[in-house]
Amino acid sequence: MPQLPALAPTSNCPSLACRAPVGQPHTEECETAVCLPTGEQRILHRGDRLADLLDHDCGQDTWTGQHYGIAECQEYGWYVRRATSSDPDGAAWVPCEPNHPNAVPDLDRLARHGVWHPADRRWYRRAEGAARG
Repeated sequence: MPQLPALAPTSNCPSLACRAPVGQPHTEECETAVCLPTGEQRILHRGDRLADLLDHDCGQDTWTGQHYGIAECQEYGWYVRRATSSDPDGAAWVPCEPNHPNAVPDLDRLARHGVWHPADRRWYRRAEGAARG
């Protein structure tokens, strides 16, 4: 099971390759840092030939105390929980209410149904994002 982001803010980045304190830049090896133009994990852009061709610069992300996307999932009420054998469709994760004891922010839904705004450094629901231009 992948490591899930903490809901509560933390004073240091949880990436063992980073551990940046709040307000400080992430290291190049950090798994948590995001690409500021795209909102994706910066580490996914390593060796990205398209990024190299476009002279892509991910920018310098700093640790805010919380993973990007957590606040937006909380704001939109987008949560999931690990599926159990009693869930009918066989999915690994199922949507749930925020008050479910096993609820975690649905970052996958945020990536699918949200739009990243680099200037704001946050995700908006697709309809809101389109309206912001």
